[in-house]
Amino acid sequence: MAQTKKTKKLKLAAVITMLTLLGLLLVALIGGGIFALSLYNQMTYEDLDGETLDQDFMEATLALQNGVPLDTILKDPYYRFTLQDIEDLQTQYNDWLLSLDTTGSSDSGNMLELEKDPPPDEPLPEEAAKLINILCLGTDGRSGSARGRADVMMMITVNTEDKTITITSFLRDMYLKIAGTDQYNKLNAAYLFGGVTGTQNTLSDYFGLEFDNYARVDFAAFEKVIDTLGGVEVELSPKEIKNLSKEYDWDKGDPFIPEDHRVAGKENIYLLDGTYALRLCRDRYANDDGQGDGDFGRTSRQRRVLAAAIEKAQSMSFGQLMDLIPVVLPMVTTDLTVTDCVNLLASVGTSYSSYKIQTARVPASGTYSYGHVNGASVLSVDFEKNKKMLHSLIFGD
Repeated sequence: MAQTKKTKKLKLAAVITMLTLLGLLLVALIGGGIFALSLYNQMTYEDLDGETLDQDFMEATLALQNGVPLDTILKDPYYRFTLQDIEDLQTQYNDWLLSLDTTGSSDSGNMLELEKDPPPDEPLPEEAAKLINILCLGTDGRSGSARGRADVMMMITVNTEDKTITITSFLRDMYLKIAGTDQYNKLNAAYLFGGVTGTQNTLSDYFGLEFDNYARVDFAAFEKVIDTLGGVEVELSPKEIKNLSKEYDWDKGDPFIPEDHRVAGKENIYLLDGTYALRLCRDRYANDDGQGDGDFGRTSRQRRVLAAAIEKAQSMSFGQLMDLIPVVLPMVTTDLTVTDCVNLLASVGTSYSSYKIQTARVPASGTYSYGHVNGASVLSVDFEKNKKMLHSLIFGD
């Protein structure tokens, strides 16, 4: 189990690094203009035609979570598995074991109503036509494997009329019905069972969203991207500073010395290079009351780093953008075509540097409670309230 925990930490390091890259992709394409389009082939184009729900893998994973031994599942003639399937099933089972609630809580008042359906479907407001919604995914799939849970799910919304970029995080532990199935699970299982299409459809069912495109990112050069930007300026709390100064087995960087990174004339603002930005994005224990803040705190820090990176890129010169683009584009898999990029460039024009950055999180405070399913901690969410909140933010109604 110790080895599994170490492997999971390494996956997490890869997952959270996608954040800055996705936002910078938009800025780079827009800011770099025609030159960026000339480098388009450095991205990996992948449309969603033919992407289907993997029913066998879904049922096998759910059986594992319900305590059916892996050997029993593999011997069942109902299923047909490749060697990669077997490896993926073992990984998913180990990850599920690590997610189990260790407090021993089985209070019936903490159980979920499993038959919770999405809010009523309603027509989108006219304001939706002026938005560009891009689903951004960071997955834990290993090299050579198409599967993985999308542990980072964000929507970048570009409003070309109001000149805003909205970064919305969807927390992975929300418990809901996976689109195209009769199964309830955590939101991050939508990608595991149905890929990008399954994730888009699930979010559409519950939050009334339409996605224009998606982007999935390879994370290897995250630190290089931040360093190419010249670092990012981020406000830090005392506990975040303390955690940045810790030593980690996965990070061989130098200790964080606050005085060396404080930005002159800006209270509590620090300049972070790639190493420290990665540490901050990974931090799940930075509540100043000494308690961990889990995925809520971690996704908040991720949004702060992404917003800071976009704002930094907005202030870059043309020459600096040219240095950034070859670093970002090769790490992107997307269904954005050259035509899509040209249209995005035409919609935003040269005013991208004046766009206001705003962030949101789903579920919002006061709209969720904790529960347990099969021993694992999940979020029970008031989806109708969150749908209204999200629509009010991005549509302005």
